[in-house]
Amino acid sequence: MRFAGLDLGTTKIAGLLLEAGLPGGGARVRHVVSRDHQAGLPGAHPWEHLQDPERLLALAREVLGELSAEDGPPDGLCVTGQMHGVLYVDRAGRAASPLWTWLDRRAGLAHPEGGSYAQVLSARTGCQLHPGYGAATHFYNRDHGLVPESAAGLCALMDFVSMRLAGAWRPATDPTIAASLGFYDLGRDRLDAAAVREAGLDDLEWSRVVPAGTRLGATEEGTAVLAPLGDNQASFLGSIRDLERSALLNVGTGGQINLFSRQVVPLQPPLDARPFPGGGFLLVGASLCAGKAYALLEELFAGVLESFGAGRPEAPLFDRMNRLAREAGEEPALEVDTRFQGTRGDPGVTGRIGNITPGNLTPAALVRGFLRGIAGELHDCYRRMTDAAGVRRITAIVASGNAIRRNPA
Repeated sequence: MRFAGLDLGTTKIAGLLLEAGLPGGGARVRHVVSRDHQAGLPGAHPWEHLQDPERLLALAREVLGELSAEDGPPDGLCVTGQMHGVLYVDRAGRAASPLWTWLDRRAGLAHPEGGSYAQVLSARTGCQLHPGYGAATHFYNRDHGLVPESAAGLCALMDFVSMRLAGAWRPATDPTIAASLGFYDLGRDRLDAAAVREAGLDDLEWSRVVPAGTRLGATEEGTAVLAPLGDNQASFLGSIRDLERSALLNVGTGGQINLFSRQVVPLQPPLDARPFPGGGFLLVGASLCAGKAYALLEELFAGVLESFGAGRPEAPLFDRMNRLAREAGEEPALEVDTRFQGTRGDPGVTGRIGNITPGNLTPAALVRGFLRGIAGELHDCYRRMTDAAGVRRITAIVASGNAIRRNPA
């Protein structure tokens, strides 16, 4: 049996073909494909973060075609990818809007009633919603006349791509993605329809929620398409061998620290609990600006070189930055708060640089300070999660993501 996985990330699409059922119950990876999708769309405002869902769908088809080129269509396919974002679809299942990604900040803007749109929606419904969550984005869009007339429903990107690959017209999703939009009742493991009505957001059809692994249909080549899965839970499933004794640290554009729990644990932002396939919950602490913070620093260094006449570097400066971090001396560390895009709980938080002395105002100390700031925000989440859950049994931390893979420091 051969199974394909597609990951629709914030900046790239990755695909993997796995051959399972080998002697002894083993499996092996046959092909891996990865490419930048460049699906970003220009926005009219600095807080907008839009992508083209039709381009993402087309590239997903291309990547699946590359995976199938040598051995033919796989037996099954599951799509994962960036969570929280939302788009509108028409009655034929076509995209009626751009994708507003998890980085879109419109729901963090001020609401006429006071507070942000996400905060007002949270207060009205009793659900914990943050800027970037699909329900909060839709709440803002509806109030500003941004919902297309042709829209019949709303869904996540993975729901849309899975639906189209399966030849269906109505999007379906599993609990991991449904919860990422907001309005999900963890205790009852279903969409909180009462909260949707209370918010006045029941004018459109939401993706129907089905159990993880549900067959949605098949591609034209006969590959079974299964219900999509959130990338947070997919990453944990693919990286962790011992669910209850390991933690997963991921540093990509944003950052996450994850722990498995058998029980729902009350958590405060930026921490939350999410459904986990097969039962249980994933406790998550998320930072909005992890690898993104390092990219901002690289852009600063490149800009300094250009401003002082050295010209803009042809290649990114990350390798040199990594070396500087490893060579940094023992002077008192710069204290860098890398929350440059706020937090889930407080979008108004900004970053800062402190503890500056004559001995540490150097490029190397600045690079090291940024790395310590990224790690420090996630470590604080880890400490608060373990305290809230009474966890004392974590024996391993598994690390993933390009910001870690490419940076030994």
